[in-house]
Amino acid sequence: MGDNYTIHKVSLKRTRQACGPCRRKKARCPGEKPTCSLCHRLGQHCSYGPQASRVRSQSISAPGQRQETQQSINEVFMLPILVGPLDWG
Repeated sequence: MGDNYTIHKVSLKRTRQACGPCRRKKARCPGEKPTCSLCHRLGQHCSYGPQASRVRSQSISAPGQRQETQQSINEVFMLPILVGPLDWG
């Protein structure tokens, strides 16, 4: 197998945030500021919105929450035993 079958890996850097036009087009934004090269080439107004802060949701790792969750799960699985078989008549 010669060089014709060699696959070259191209490393692409991820940008933190895409500009508005690239976002709307779902295009890979190069991320240059103040104007990305894609917008510059297409003659578009390039603008970056405010950085959205990511807020992590609370996990159920808190001891009290974990206990309540486990209790709810146990109740759901025990329900058929407590109710008994259904009589479909």
